[in-house]
Amino acid sequence: MPKTTGTLLDAIDAYVDKQLEPCWSTATGRDKLSCAVTGSLWCGFSMDAPLSASAAYLSYRSAAASWWSAKTSTVGEVASECPITWERYDPIEQEWLNITIAYAECYADAHPRKGTTSSPFSARGPTAVPGT
Repeated sequence: MPKTTGTLLDAIDAYVDKQLEPCWSTATGRDKLSCAVTGSLWCGFSMDAPLSASAAYLSYRSAAASWWSAKTSTVGEVASECPITWERYDPIEQEWLNITIAYAECYADAHPRKGTTSSPFSARGPTAVPGT
């Protein structure tokens, strides 16, 4: 699964902090753990990305789309055949998978296939954590 590093990782971390700030400013205690960047908010990074991270972001987003397109059915099979193991999957890797899926969808939404009006990922497979 493709993962961000270096300048791009730093830029995405800063973007996530910016998106979470309103939630963090009002949440208290354990409620802060429920603050999250989800769905289309990930796509907003393309408008916020610093120039120093733009090329790496475009490359990562494309790699995420290619990876998810190639692995979506396998991930779905593992999730349905081994649900208990799937739910116990490493939380950090769960988050990486969810982020990869989100950026794959951002890419697909920006590059619709000819003759279609929707993303090839719109009927998305499972996420790392059920219900996300």
